Amino acid sequence: MYSSFLVGSLLILIINFIIFSESSQAAPALFKAVATRVYRNRAAAQMLASTVLFITFAVTLCPMLAVQHDQCLHKRSINLTFYDINESSPIDLENTRSEQKKYIPTCYDGTILHFTEYFMFCVLLVMIMCAVYQILISLVKMLILSCICISYLGLLTFHTWSRAQRLDELLTLIVLIGFMLALVIHSQQTEATYRLDFLWKLQATEEKEDMEHLQAYNRKLLANILPVHVAEHFLSSDKNADLANASVVLSQTTEDGEIEELYHEQCESVCVMFASIPNFSEFYVELEGNNEGVECLRLLNEIIADFDELLSEHRFRYVEKIKSTGATYMAASGLTRSTSDLKGFRHVTAMADYALRIKEQLNNVNEHSFNNFKMRIGLNIGPVVAGVIGARKPQYDIWGNAVNVASRMDSTGVIDQIQVTQEMYQILHAKGYPLTCRGTIKVKGKGEMVTYFLNGYSTASTPSSGGTPSQEQASLPS
Repeated sequence: MYSSFLVGSLLILIINFIIFSESSQAAPALFKAVATRVYRNRAAAQMLASTVLFITFAVTLCPMLAVQHDQCLHKRSINLTFYDINESSPIDLENTRSEQKKYIPTCYDGTILHFTEYFMFCVLLVMIMCAVYQILISLVKMLILSCICISYLGLLTFHTWSRAQRLDELLTLIVLIGFMLALVIHSQQTEATYRLDFLWKLQATEEKEDMEHLQAYNRKLLANILPVHVAEHFLSSDKNADLANASVVLSQTTEDGEIEELYHEQCESVCVMFASIPNFSEFYVELEGNNEGVECLRLLNEIIADFDELLSEHRFRYVEKIKSTGATYMAASGLTRSTSDLKGFRHVTAMADYALRIKEQLNNVNEHSFNNFKMRIGLNIGPVVAGVIGARKPQYDIWGNAVNVASRMDSTGVIDQIQVTQEMYQILHAKGYPLTCRGTIKVKGKGEMVTYFLNGYSTASTPSSGGTPSQEQASLPS
């Protein structure tokens, strides 16, 4: 028994070492290769699990093979009483030795019964151990359980000594068959549950992937409608958290009567641009040849799309498109803490470069479409209020005196010129941008104002560089 336990424990220890070596860096290469094959091959894993079960079963029954009937009788303490076949009372052996009578030995000790029960319990534990391995399918488990039952019953038949033990063998057979049927049914139910769980998991994985794709599409769609930082606010789980730039969070009531959060920001220094194409109204006509004006709108859409595409460049990362109304394009820079530079005014120079760039882009469109569109642009800087209005169809917009003045710079400007205020002049002139004083003009609602024309890029750098002129100037060593 000790020898079988030692050999069996050593073999099971080696198998466990092989299994655990797959995730161990210090394991030998041979064990690691075997473990990898076991993890990737289901048949190899089932064979290894069956090997562990048969080793455990062999260790259990090895002592039973060495036990002999005579050894068990000698080690037991048996009380024998002889009865006369023809009489019911005990007889005296000393006085009846010479008489020719037949006697029957009877055993009152239960050692043999305890001996068989011990091995039966061990075999039942091995059968229960078979139910633990989830890698084994129900058919393999039924074959293993059948082999265990047949082997044990064969050994038990070999050790049958009396009619009482044959009755015990019959009871053992009934118990083993009952256990085997119960474990086979349990294995089938478990396997069916695992297969169903696998299908559910596969379905959940596919639905999760579809949901992630849909969520990414919704994020992209929302980012096209709202600025990125505003879209992240509405998509976040905690909408009541204070934002970095939000000073006040108000509330609005939806059509269903629910109170929702109203996004609101106070921005200290925002550069606002209004760019319009005044002669587009002359180009737009509704005729049968241009599909009742649809082709005119298609061209305008291409122009606005080109302006939007310019915002993907790294040097214009400070600029955010607000909206486009008709042939008027509105953008702003410095709306967030990360895009507002109150010291170097990089968001202001980025907006100035963007205004010059869209003029160049419109000239490219004129060359390819054989048109003569002209652009009129107005720039201003100042504090604004940014927020989202609308519960069902939210729209991001900015309000404030700086927005109104920027709109006036566009409406009172000159075609093919970029008109800026005196505050913009002070910043851009310090950055090396060429500007020309237009003089004093009358602005509706503001009275007399001194305005300037932005004539080109900063003399400190060229527009083809990777960053804005002010950015490159700031990056130069002092």
